[in-house]
Amino acid sequence: MFWVGLATLIMLINGTGDDSREFRKRVQAMHDATVQFIPDVERRDAAERALSETSAAFLKHRQRLDKVSLCIAKADEDYKATSAEYVACMDALDELWDVSTADFVRAEQHFRAAVRPEELVQIQKKVSGK
Repeated sequence: MFWVGLATLIMLINGTGDDSREFRKRVQAMHDATVQFIPDVERRDAAERALSETSAAFLKHRQRLDKVSLCIAKADEDYKATSAEYVACMDALDELWDVSTADFVRAEQHFRAAVRPEELVQIQKKVSGK
């Protein structure tokens, strides 16, 4: 699951594609594979909770990014905006990435705790199409 988050973060960084759509598509593929390959109801439910946690982490990440974008847009509207105003908007990015990364890693840990190694291999193969 960390790779789902990482792939999404990379898309956010390089601006390729609709990251929200791609993220939802990958999480749905993880859900489908989880249902298919984890027969134990308790562990499957725990894995599903971890997928929900991943989705929530993504939404929070997008909300935090939106705040930075709004700050930059506000500075863009002011022809007298200084570089300090833009820097102030960007100052939040380091913490934003730290928090988002921690959220994604925590969800990944919860998912891996619920899934047996052989199930994880099957899930990863199914999701990657290999």
